[in-house]
Amino acid sequence: MTDTDHSNFDDGHGADLEGAGSKAGDHHDFSDPLFFFDSTPVLGSVDTPGRVKPDKRFEMKVYGRKKRMPDGEDIEFWGFEDRENRANKEPILPSSPMRVTEGDIVHVEIKPAKRQHTLHLHGIESDTHNDGVGHTSFEVTGSYTYQFSAGAPFRALGDERPKTRGAGTYLYHCHVNTTLHFQMGMYGSLIVDPIEGPGTAFHNGPTYDIAAERVWAVGEVDPTWRDLGHAAGMKGGDAGLNQFNPVYFHINGQFQPMRRGKTNPRRVISNKSVATEGKVGGEPILIRYAHASYTRHSIWFEGIDSGKLRVEVIASDGRPFDGLAPNFAQPFELTEPLEAAAAERYDFLVTPLKKGSSKATIVSYDWITGKELGVVKTTIRGL
Repeated sequence: MTDTDHSNFDDGHGADLEGAGSKAGDHHDFSDPLFFFDSTPVLGSVDTPGRVKPDKRFEMKVYGRKKRMPDGEDIEFWGFEDRENRANKEPILPSSPMRVTEGDIVHVEIKPAKRQHTLHLHGIESDTHNDGVGHTSFEVTGSYTYQFSAGAPFRALGDERPKTRGAGTYLYHCHVNTTLHFQMGMYGSLIVDPIEGPGTAFHNGPTYDIAAERVWAVGEVDPTWRDLGHAAGMKGGDAGLNQFNPVYFHINGQFQPMRRGKTNPRRVISNKSVATEGKVGGEPILIRYAHASYTRHSIWFEGIDSGKLRVEVIASDGRPFDGLAPNFAQPFELTEPLEAAAAERYDFLVTPLKKGSSKATIVSYDWITGKELGVVKTTIRGL
């Protein structure tokens, strides 16, 4: 496979995008549904306001690249890759991960080549200028360094001073023509560790086996969306983005065809980045699940029924279930399939109770009709 420059993907709006942006004194009709597109500033290489020395720094380059599917089709993906992944000849899904510690000042530089992109830190409470939402800040054509603090301050009842919290599982993604660009693969995982470091889910939270920790980014792909341009639908035309008909299902880029009829068996994903194992009587396994598509998912660990596994849900969307402010949520044991929607994240603490293999099953359903679209399975092994 060879790299391709996705800046060539154009629906005829590329030239308009270069000139998009409002001028001082312009009058806008806020009832016009195209207002926010027309008023989105598009800037080149911009200085980061209030820039300070970071604790962690990442450099992400935007790429366009094809990946061969199990049925032999070559499908285009866009994504973000750091220096460590530049030698890849195929796309990586999810995009290059970022891992930081609660309280870190983080810099993420993006280099989006010729077309407009941003980097939105989904669930991180950053300032407007660094939130990556073009409608409220700007879109980038050259390069920009996003600056944020990993963790949001809050004051619980009875506290004398604010604390910083925010350890958990997050997504980052492009927020330009978000519906299309996310589906093209422009998303990745952002893990925020507590001050205790990896091996603890959140401050004063449960511990886990670091070697068995996994991120599962689960999603589907509709190849017809690859025929659309970079700005498809952004100027009011019907680009068909309300029609999502996926053909492939994946966990972390390990693809299989969607289930079609009774003849297509339910597959088992065995890639090491997905399957995991833990010791009976040892530290639990932490699975960070991220819904990376536009369907409804049902997640179930079959080992619960056979007494091989105990599964607790300990966090959602980067917020721990620790009984404290601001959400006061409690962890709960999984006794029935858990449903998830687009961009939701759940942290599962999986404890092997018996030796042997168990299957984790994820079912995809059509959001409107409820029809089952596909199934993927992976393995959790107790040692």
